[in-house]
Amino acid sequence: MSKLETALRHAKESRDKKGHPKPHRRRVTDSPPQLDGASKIWTNLGKVELDPACMARNRIIMGLHNPASAEMAYNMLRTRLIKRMRDNKWSSIVLTSPNSGAGKSVTAINLAASVAREPNQTAYLIDLDLREPSLHDYLGVKPQSDLTAYLNGHAEITDVLAYAGIPKLYFGFSTVPQQHSADLLASRRMGQFVEEVKTRDPHGLILYDAPPVLEADDVLAFAPQFDAVILIVAEGETKRDDLRKSIDILSDINIAGVVLNKSLSVLEKSVYY
Repeated sequence: MSKLETALRHAKESRDKKGHPKPHRRRVTDSPPQLDGASKIWTNLGKVELDPACMARNRIIMGLHNPASAEMAYNMLRTRLIKRMRDNKWSSIVLTSPNSGAGKSVTAINLAASVAREPNQTAYLIDLDLREPSLHDYLGVKPQSDLTAYLNGHAEITDVLAYAGIPKLYFGFSTVPQQHSADLLASRRMGQFVEEVKTRDPHGLILYDAPPVLEADDVLAFAPQFDAVILIVAEGETKRDDLRKSIDILSDINIAGVVLNKSLSVLEKSVYY
């Protein structure tokens, strides 16, 4: 057993002894209604065109010619995540990592696409890494507006959310790096954005791609606005001490799971609890 896998096991045992935090929000119901189509939830959204070649280079399953094995892994993660979200009546999840380079953005995109394929589930993927926004680069798109424009009062939510032709999947891009990102995420305007998405689509699942825990305080600043967090760690790269520090920092936040990324044997070694 690797040091990282040992650390994950110890972290799970530690959390089990303390007991899981009580769920503190709502929204996703046990039995969401049948969806009649994306257009009935949002109208007049901007559209972006995905770049298949760019996505293929970045290991995004929507751009791969033969995504079967990758889709199976993300579908397994999706199914377990949706069950946990519905069991706890959660509707929003932050994907982050201890440090940069663990593959959290790729995981966020692929997981969001998998969630949107679930028959009765809409998915929203929001680029919350205002310091180093990257979702648009991974997808090869050029958004007409972005989240920071909304936060600064220069755009409406329908200007920010974009549709890329994938049923039930919406994107919220950030494109201009922001120095004081935590202040923006803790702002009243950010709270309005979150509430409007939830009000318009009470059964939607919102995924936020956030900065690494050990490199910024953005996740903590945004903590009142989401339900739980998934930690992305990279096999052979993420240090055990960094994982432990991240779990300590997030001790007051629901940790929905830990995903072991960049494993040589995904199905055998991926960790999610």
